Amino acid sequence: MMPFIKAYRNSYKNKAANNYNDMLVHHTLLYDVGIEELRNLGIEIGPNELPRDKVTEFWVNYEPFMREEYANKLYTTLSFGKLYKGLNQIKEIINNEVFGEIQKLDYAVITIRDLANIQNEINELSSIIQSLMNNINRFKESFENIEKIYEFANNDFKGMVDNMKQKVSELYAEIGKAPEQFESDINVLSKKLDELYVKFDSDKKITERNTIKKIKEGLNGLSRKLGSAINGYSEIFSNF
Repeated sequence: MMPFIKAYRNSYKNKAANNYNDMLVHHTLLYDVGIEELRNLGIEIGPNELPRDKVTEFWVNYEPFMREEYANKLYTTLSFGKLYKGLNQIKEIINNEVFGEIQKLDYAVITIRDLANIQNEINELSSIIQSLMNNINRFKESFENIEKIYEFANNDFKGMVDNMKQKVSELYAEIGKAPEQFESDINVLSKKLDELYVKFDSDKKITERNTIKKIKEGLNGLSRKLGSAINGYSEIFSNF
């Protein structure tokens, strides 16, 4: 069984074993059925816990992946979905409006709240990139043996895989040259921040100056992380 599938199944079973009462409630609510609906399904209604027990016991013991080829197909589909989502997150970061906000900052009307909001947004973008970087090795593993999936695939599934390859490849092509342009944009924004920093030369503006320094450091760190992430994705595409 493929690594992600094992992880999902084991995680579920562990939660079911360690939080049984929570799982009872979860699965009852999942179906959003009342007592009458359960009776219509042929489930005998006794104490309130009985319907929950029946639903939960089924799912705790449910093994959805009876054959390896089915697991491989699902694993491949999930992996393409995760890859596309990661690439799209990078694209959104590259085009993020926070960079435009920096460019439009006006010393005459700027407030510390404006700067703090920008700093928080950059920190959030950096966290997203870091999360993607942490998953790159798992992504690589997902696609190392992708050609073997074809051994089990019929023509319809092969066509779907080819279509997914094309979609993620097109998206990657959009951002493949992004690091150089992004670095250039960061340099422009850094100059803007330098200008603001100089203007806040009063002893009463120490907080503003410190926040500007942190924004600039965050931008530079974001640029480095973005380059590393895109390089990591290029290694994934070498398996296609």
